[in-house]
Amino acid sequence: MLTEDVQPFVKEGDTVLSEHDRVWALVPDILAIASHEGCFLRVNPAFSDILGWTEKEATRNSLQTLVHPEQEETLVGQLENLGRGLPMQRFELRLLHKTGGYRWISWSATRKGDCFYLVGRDVTWEKEAAAARHSIQGALYQAQKMEALSQLAGRISHDINNLLTSIVFGLDLLNRRLASGRVQELDQLIEVALTSAQRATDRTQQLLAFARKQPLDIRPVDVNQLITQLLPELEQSLGTQNRLSVDTSEGIWLASSDRLHLENTLIQLMTNAREAMPEGGSVTLSTSNAHLDAAATEGCIGLEPGDYVQISLKDSGIGMPHAVLERVFDPFFTTKPASGDVGLGLSMIYGFVRQVRGHVRIDSELGRGTLVRLYFPRSDGNEGVH
Repeated sequence: MLTEDVQPFVKEGDTVLSEHDRVWALVPDILAIASHEGCFLRVNPAFSDILGWTEKEATRNSLQTLVHPEQEETLVGQLENLGRGLPMQRFELRLLHKTGGYRWISWSATRKGDCFYLVGRDVTWEKEAAAARHSIQGALYQAQKMEALSQLAGRISHDINNLLTSIVFGLDLLNRRLASGRVQELDQLIEVALTSAQRATDRTQQLLAFARKQPLDIRPVDVNQLITQLLPELEQSLGTQNRLSVDTSEGIWLASSDRLHLENTLIQLMTNAREAMPEGGSVTLSTSNAHLDAAATEGCIGLEPGDYVQISLKDSGIGMPHAVLERVFDPFFTTKPASGDVGLGLSMIYGFVRQVRGHVRIDSELGRGTLVRLYFPRSDGNEGVH
């Protein structure tokens, strides 16, 4: 009688086990049970489908024996975290395929008792596609950069030629006056020559910065302190008819940047904001910490996922239409009438921020103002803070 009573439960248990085995065998992702040392105790057929190793061969190996040498230390840290009961979520490892080469596997795992239970998804195709896309984007960026540099060289050579003409004229006049004994007002001629020489030097520095060859003094920078100290210059650049609000968040990380170039960048952006508000308006300057994941950095050439210090500048100006927004980083592009302005402001900012491995994002809409966001990598240390 007792046997008849438990029979339904036995059948139900067999059904559950049968379903478990079916899932284990048919699921396309790797399912594995491993020891705390990372040795495989059991793997499903997908392990062989993806990595080529049979179950028997797999149990003679471990994560450590199959992982790419560059990721060995990282794997050890992940296994230690798992041993402490911390789950593993979408941790990507390159594992050796039986026929050679490596496959990218995205792992999720948890600890239960003395074992680790792992699920691995083959993301090799996605990785290769992303690498190919990055390569194409890099080639496109390089082509655009070369075209921009060609325009830059052509236009700036004319500007420098005019400056050199002014210098030569001033020095020639100075020489003739000295030869004739006329020493009055020589200081004015010298000042004109020096001013023109400095402008020519500035143009050269602009070329170098845009080409990413100008050396920078990259150190940890306290952006909140920088903004506080720079406030008088920022207000002067913005003009008296406009209002500046500053919102610096507490606990801001140190940014990896060049302090002098960052100061010039903020002053330039403040000048741009003033020009975008001919009838007056307001600007909000703020700081915050930002973590950019892979999704946030996708499509941003040279920008790696990680921690960044964000500086935002929002104005209430006239804004920009989409056609203008697409060209704001082009050298010499300007919406101003011809007036001698070479139009290097935003392209210079772009070149500088890229050089420190940061990012610039501009959002704008006609009639609704402009938001500029600067992202600078979080500094690892605090020695030599600017």
